[in-house]
This record gives sequence, structure tokens and C-alpha cells, in this order.
Amino acid sequence: MNKKYLVGYDLGEEYSQISYISPGEHEATTLPMVPGTELYNIPTVLCKKIGSNQWYYGKEAIKRAEAGEGTLVDHLLSQARAGEMIEVEGRMYSASALLTIFVKRSFSIFFQMTTARNVEALAITVDKIEDSFVPILEQVVQALGLQDSQVFIQNHEDSFYEYMVHQAKELWMEDVLLYDYKGGSLQRMNLVFNRKTTPVACMIHRKEIQNFPARETGELSPATKDMLDQRFEAEVSEGVSNGHIGSCFLVGEDFDGNWMHNSLRVLCDSGRRVFRGNNLYSKGAAYSAMDRLYPEQATKEYIFLGETKLKANVGMKVNKMGEESYLALLDAGKNWYDAKAECEIYLGKDHYVSLWITPLSPVATGLSPEKSQVHEERIALDELEVRPEGATRLRVKLHLENVSQMVVEIEDLGLGEIFPTKHQKWKSVINL
Repeated sequence: MNKKYLVGYDLGEEYSQISYISPGEHEATTLPMVPGTELYNIPTVLCKKIGSNQWYYGKEAIKRAEAGEGTLVDHLLSQARAGEMIEVEGRMYSASALLTIFVKRSFSIFFQMTTARNVEALAITVDKIEDSFVPILEQVVQALGLQDSQVFIQNHEDSFYEYMVHQAKELWMEDVLLYDYKGGSLQRMNLVFNRKTTPVACMIHRKEIQNFPARETGELSPATKDMLDQRFEAEVSEGVSNGHIGSCFLVGEDFDGNWMHNSLRVLCDSGRRVFRGNNLYSKGAAYSAMDRLYPEQATKEYIFLGETKLKANVGMKVNKMGEESYLALLDAGKNWYDAKAECEIYLGKDHYVSLWITPLSPVATGLSPEKSQVHEERIALDELEVRPEGATRLRVKLHLENVSQMVVEIEDLGLGEIFPTKHQKWKSVINL
């Protein structure tokens, strides 16, 4: 049976997770490390067996290292993000190469139930995405051998949003609050909806909570529980005051230990619904993969404008069969690193290429009105050979360097043997 799957992989600093869903299904499933259990977290670690090139991953890696059989390597994600080299038994390895080994080994759990050709799409999600980290993640997922699959990269904000819009609508008719507490770090995310726009503009306001105490490992003392509860109560009192919060989600293993008492009462006040779990991001990534291939009409009514999203439409005004029309090239709401376009045009009488930038409205984006005006960007074609109108064919390519800088590359293709090309090229960077 060739059942198809849309997969979400949450690649975390301490733990990773895999969730999946099939076309036509409504609820994503998280893959347990051991069948029949709810042990979803895969420790993001490797262990190299002493004197051998054999690598273990996850809990097996921890077990082998504790037994003295090998060298444990942790913090793979942050070290790969920083481009570091890691020394293991006197040999240097790039952190990105070791991260690739971990992802490949951990994904083998999923391949026990199916094959690579049955994975229609994979969305890999991490806490945050910097410009330089995108190529590293792309190299990592290439090692999975998913040649026939579509692969997407997104951050936890995207996954939070996708998770929510696939829940019962009464949970997100008002704004939603999420607290993520793990690895001694607490952050707050507010998912807000601007229902005055069409489509409804959705944004997440993220805040790192400074100086929040790190969670101790092991059993917590009564004094520690009281201290954590008091500090968290003060934080959530502020958090629920930001807008109309209808539901709240608590994510991360540092919430374990039965220490939330007064803080939980504050969260549940005014009829707010509160949920705890640790597979929200991986499920959200699986829903995202499904939406890319099988978009639902309900989700088309919303547009998510996270920090990695393009916040303007880019296109051209072209002459088509004697009438002016608009050629859409890049759409707002797309991740900047996925935003690419290519087209061929015939040049009119002007020696420039004109692009029209249409930022989303100030109501949707929060931009000042002067930054939200439709405007034209002209790229001059210096030293272009003079030819009759319509006798110059150009290839235009667009991609983004980051969320606010678009690169435009133009190449003269000539016009057959009548006007052979000289392969002239122009490049311009436009600030969006």
C-alpha cells in the first residue's frame, strides 16, 4: 500500500520530533520513539563509538556515552548555526555534517513505516532562521534522499500559526498565547488576528523573557516550586493583559514538575482554555506541509505575516495582446527564502525594466503609511544595444537575500539570428 504522507520535523537544540498526516486526514500524528508509547522526544545528540566510525543517536547515544563506550556530542543545532568545528577523538568534524548525520539517523524511525517515495512533502521547523542558516538546513534535508518530495523550511512561529488554524475554531476566535519553556529559556508568543483586513492578517509578537530562572533538573524542592510559580505568575499576568486572549498553550519540558499553581489559575481566569503538550511545533509543521500541497479554502481566508514573510507583492505591468495587464511575480506572505521568480519579456521602447512593489496595507503589516505605498522600481539597462521596439528578449530573475532585500538579475537573450545576444547582464538590489 503506497499511502502518502506529509511530514513535519521539529529540529530542536535539546530534542527533536517527527509528526505526519496523510491527504484527507484532519489530525496529525506524532511518531513515538518506541511503538505504543508517548515518548515523542528524540534527544538531539550523537555518540561516536570509541575507535570506530559508528555513530549512535538519541537515547541510545546517551546510553552508550554513560556506559563509557563513546563520546557524546550535543548542541548540534547551535554549533551548526554558528558554523563551528567539533573535535571528537582527535578528529575535526563540521557541526553541520554531524547535524546531518543526526537528522538522517533519527528520520530512519519514520522510514520503518514507509519509504522515501511515499513522502510527498517535508516541512522542517527550527526555533528561528537566520539568513546564513538556510543553506545549512537545505544541505541537511538533502541527505534524507527525498528527491521526489517537496521540502520546506520554517520557524516555530510558522508552525505555531499552522497548528492553531487546524484546531477547532473556537480556540482561535480570539488571540492566542503560547509560552515555550525549555533549556532554561522562557519565551512568549502572542498570535493576533486583524479581522479588519481581507484576507485576515495574522501576526505573532515574540518576546524572550529576560532573567527568568532556569529549571533545575530532577525533583524540584518545595521552595523552588514556589519561586518558579511566583515568577511565572507575574509573567502571565502581563501576558494575558496583551489583547483578548481566548486560549493559551504551554510548550516545553521545563513546565514539568507540578509547580504551576497560582500561575495556572491566572491563565485559566476569564474562561481561558489552557493546554500543555510537547508536539505542537512538529504537528504544525506537518499541517504546513499539507497546506502547501492541499490548501483548504478556510485557510485561504487568512494570511500569516511572520518575521520571515515577504510583506509586499512584486509584479510587472506588461502589454498583452494590445492591452496592459499585471504579471504577478512574488506574493506577500511567502517565506523570503522560498520567494523566487523567473520570466521572459520583450522590451518596449524604454531601456529599463520596471517592477511594481505593492506593500500590504498599514493595517495588515503595522508599517507606517509612507512605507506602504505602491511604487515603481526601474532597473536601467546601461549600454544595451539599440534595437527596434519588441526586438529585445530579456530573462528576468528575482530572489531575496533576506526578508527586505530583493535581487533582480536581467540577461539579454537577443532575438535569434536577427539580433544575436551579446549576453549582457545587469544586477540590482532593491530594498523592499
